Amino acid sequence: MTTKAAVLVNLTIGSFSNEKTDPKVTREVAQSYNANSDAGRYVRKRLPDDVLSKIRGLQREAYNYHKQIAAPWMDGGIRIMAAKLITKALARYKDIDMQIKAEVAKLASELPQIKLEAQKARKGLYHSSDFPTKEQLETAFRLEVEFLPVPLAEDFRIDYISNKIKKDLTDKNAARFSAQTDYLKEQILVLLFRLKRNFLQEAPRVRSTTITQLAWLRDNVKELILDETQLPALMAPLSRIDQVVIAEFDEDARPKFNPLAVDEARVVVDEAIEALS
Repeated sequence: MTTKAAVLVNLTIGSFSNEKTDPKVTREVAQSYNANSDAGRYVRKRLPDDVLSKIRGLQREAYNYHKQIAAPWMDGGIRIMAAKLITKALARYKDIDMQIKAEVAKLASELPQIKLEAQKARKGLYHSSDFPTKEQLETAFRLEVEFLPVPLAEDFRIDYISNKIKKDLTDKNAARFSAQTDYLKEQILVLLFRLKRNFLQEAPRVRSTTITQLAWLRDNVKELILDETQLPALMAPLSRIDQVVIAEFDEDARPKFNPLAVDEARVVVDEAIEALS
């Protein structure tokens, strides 16, 4: 196995808890229905969901990008990616973080007006303590990225770890590097099966997001994959997908429906699925 240098990456996405239980209303509802107090609970929204939508969208963007460039590593949130992607990844994370900070600052400036509108709309359910301060918002919404070295057997002195344990660690690392390739294949296959379902229709409408995601994988697969011996097996079907599917169904390049392209695309997609399965 020929592998590239890899790193572990941990992404922490801090958020704001937008729900708060109201014990008083919960008791009143239970009493009005002659129910036990633990039958349910009434939850107030601290801020309207719509004022948080842009921030949440940016958080989803960061999470989806994290899943795109890094594969799972053991359990938990730490993932593995090619070391050469660090600079590119940091730039993307920083850009999203700056956008989040800008949206948080905008939200903080609008808090007085939001509170006034909430007071009118919520009436007896209004509680000024529900609303966060500017500092609380800035602390809650955060994006933190940490890069860590992949633990190798060479990192441990023979005095403190046996050769068997070292071998076990090396074998597990090899298995995880291989799993990273499988994870990349799965990303491609998900998109191919989506295309396959589209092409079952006589006049399929291929989503531009599917084409965009496939094009992104095509452009980045050489950097994403850690086991370079597996690269030809990935590049061959992606190359055909590029020539027949991406080129024909990119809305900017070919906005009109072409029935001949669909016939060829059906065959190419099936071949690519078979090659990667």
